[in-house]
Amino acid sequence: AGDAEHVYTISRRSGDDGVEHFTLALDGAELETTTDPARPLSLLIWHVNRSVIEHSDHLLLLHASGATLGDAAVVMPGDMEVGKTTLVTALVRAGLSYLSDEVVAIDPDTLRLRAFPRAMSLDPGSWPLFPELEPHVPAELARHLPNQWQVPPAAIRADAAIDSAHARLVVFPRYEVGAGVRLTELSRADALLTVAQCAFNFHSAPERNLALLGDVLRDCRCFTLLSDDLAAAVDAIVGLLRATTEERP
Repeated sequence: AGDAEHVYTISRRSGDDGVEHFTLALDGAELETTTDPARPLSLLIWHVNRSVIEHSDHLLLLHASGATLGDAAVVMPGDMEVGKTTLVTALVRAGLSYLSDEVVAIDPDTLRLRAFPRAMSLDPGSWPLFPELEPHVPAELARHLPNQWQVPPAAIRADAAIDSAHARLVVFPRYEVGAGVRLTELSRADALLTVAQCAFNFHSAPERNLALLGDVLRDCRCFTLLSDDLAAAVDAIVGLLRATTEERP
């Protein structure tokens, strides 16, 4: 609500050679000019996400996806291309609520996870798994889209997004052909070291953030997940979340 603090614009012009040039600008200042019609929107998405990360220093930000069953959240940290977005999209389709596919934020005042419910960015390898989520855009706009599907959580379910939850499960996912589904429980100490490496801003206040992660993980079970079967991986995670909520009064 209210007036925008910053404004992005994408403009198009023809060069002297007749080639179209596209410029992305922020508050009138050029960020990039390119002849690739899909580049400005891709850069815009990246720049917005990066700005959110850079201006959220009070929160500890994890490079992770996250979903919730009631108030119990599963956090899935990891590098790019390990399957975080594919897995969280499948979990939301299975009925869980959505925190994020990229950044899960820990509030140091409450120890709750705060959502960053941006659109899920599905790469081409995941498209056959979610044919019902394919965006439909006019043909004349298709050339301006990056080679990803941008799927808002409401495209799966109107009430899919949630504001916050408590972390109860940490899963480090990785796709591996022939793995089936293999869950291996980790100690909280081992998980702590790995999660710390997945934090965008851990070194902004390392002592505080290490203690904060320890406090959050104290209430979590932690696992690695090797999988080549999406449906079975979803069943395994939902089962763990259900067991976690049943163990609590």
